[in-house]
Amino acid sequence: STLRGRVLLGCERAAARRTDSIVAVSTSTAELCLEKGIGTADQYSVIHNGIDPARFTRDIGTLDLPAQLQGKAIIGAIASLTSEKGIDVLLAAIPILLREHPEVHLVILGDGELRQSLHDLAGRLGLTDRVWFMGNVADVRPWVKHFQVMVIPSRQEGLPTALLEAMA
Repeated sequence: STLRGRVLLGCERAAARRTDSIVAVSTSTAELCLEKGIGTADQYSVIHNGIDPARFTRDIGTLDLPAQLQGKAIIGAIASLTSEKGIDVLLAAIPILLREHPEVHLVILGDGELRQSLHDLAGRLGLTDRVWFMGNVADVRPWVKHFQVMVIPSRQEGLPTALLEAMA
């Protein structure tokens, strides 16, 4: 692991020693933290992520899709642009997918420290006309309504809220 990762893990462990209670979004997240020596089992409470499904069936509003996306098959990903979210893996898969489905476009909602390097990777893969980095958006619902497929390529994830939103 990196020096940064070891420092952050040390900070997490130190903070847990001074904490009465730790909330995890899933049992697997709590177990992973315990395996890494963050806190003790009696400190953990699991409060599962949740969404209001009705929010995704009413008052969604409209979205003016860019002209190049209108009528296209859109694959969507909603994620912070960090290494654990696996957007690089998704980008690498798109040229393979395009061989069988040349109509596909990928829309990525979110931002983060890897935005520029992921944008550069899309360029090296020849995907500049197929991949859309839309940044952070205030309301993902109008976008999700236009996705034919929602992809979560995460390398590690507890319970992704984006998945719950897409299912709703």
